[in-house]
Amino acid sequence: MNNRYHSNWIKLVIGLLSLGIAQSVLFKGLITPVVTQTEVSISIIVVGIVLFMVGTLIILPMTLQFYRNYKRDKRLIKVSLLYILGSLSFGIVIGMLGECLYHFSDLTYQEVKNGMWLMTNISQSGLRMGVVFCLMCIYRKQSIKKYIKSILPMLSILSGLSSIPQIISLWKFPLNPVVFSVVDITLLLMFLYYLNHQTDKEITNDII
Repeated sequence: MNNRYHSNWIKLVIGLLSLGIAQSVLFKGLITPVVTQTEVSISIIVVGIVLFMVGTLIILPMTLQFYRNYKRDKRLIKVSLLYILGSLSFGIVIGMLGECLYHFSDLTYQEVKNGMWLMTNISQSGLRMGVVFCLMCIYRKQSIKKYIKSILPMLSILSGLSSIPQIISLWKFPLNPVVFSVVDITLLLMFLYYLNHQTDKEITNDII
């Protein structure tokens, strides 16, 4: 692993963790009822804003650089469209399933809501890892079709692991939303590292 790659990897880790924690702080309710003092609440919000700015300043230039380098690869547009369509499709299917379960089963509203939340998190985690895999193939100038079958087991395992904090939160005791973000991003980074290790074994010039 050369110095440049090592530096980019560290920046990616810091950037994604900063954005994930900031999202939890600002949008997912890190400020629980336990935090009632205005001064403490403001301090936490300020920390969230700072982390969001740090993450954005790190990730945005890397994203723009990646786009400039690989914008001619037609697969980049395909991956982006598939992610959007996948997110919409999962949202519609999970929403319809939730409606059916609520109206035609004995499950309570809260139980259906919890199940939909869990399925949404698992599906989004899988989609994000799928996008990371495709972007890695574009970066390596490798065929997506050639490697997709070999990474499906790892993708499935990590997507399943991402649901553990949600299950614990629903079953045993509520976890702080920041835990979900840290676990999700950590698993995503593990998957990226795994992909890099796998593709290091065999560099090809196949392009879809």
